[in-house]
Amino acid sequence: MRLVAIALTLACVVLMFFVRREYKLALMFMSAILLTALNLPIKSIPAQSALSMGFLVSEIPYIKIHWKRIRRSVLFPYIILVLVSFVIAVITSPHLHEVNLLGFFGLSE
Repeated sequence: MRLVAIALTLACVVLMFFVRREYKLALMFMSAILLTALNLPIKSIPAQSALSMGFLVSEIPYIKIHWKRIRRSVLFPYIILVLVSFVIAVITSPHLHEVNLLGFFGLSE
């Protein structure tokens, strides 16, 4: 059963590059419901994180459009606040000086 779930996760990551955004959102919801407890055998990455990274990588060609939308959004000051908080947490933390730990901290926050 675990192999079926891993295959489903990898198929969904690949599908992120071929389907429209509405279906990408549906895949993300599906992963939140069905794949919460699954860790991939590659460095024990959670399935939800793998799908999130697949989504982000698939949206790279549209980054300029997204940036324009974010700049005009009400949420822009809050995004800046979160980024500044993240940088302050990384600078002041005695534990976040390795790239692996920094990556896990970024994904979890």
